[in-house]
Amino acid sequence: MPENPAGPATSTEARLGAIEDALVHGDGRMKALEDAVAHNTELTTEIRELIAAAKLGFRVLGWIGVGAKWTAGLAAAISGVWGLIKLLKGGH
Repeated sequence: MPENPAGPATSTEARLGAIEDALVHGDGRMKALEDAVAHNTELTTEIRELIAAAKLGFRVLGWIGVGAKWTAGLAAAISGVWGLIKLLKGGH
């Protein structure tokens, strides 16, 4: 019994159609993945900028703290000398 010539061609066309559908679906998934990676890259860049700004802020606060420490030490020394002078002058 001879094979129907339309049978294998239809099967091949169906398989090619399924492959094309899979490629289109894969293309959509790839595009979505690329978009997600681009969004993630933007967020990561923003986070890195925030961390760099925070580091700079903490560095500046550290410098202010050093200045405050020196100022407090100097104020304590001046107060001590002033108190000693007051005491030596008469205690009032």
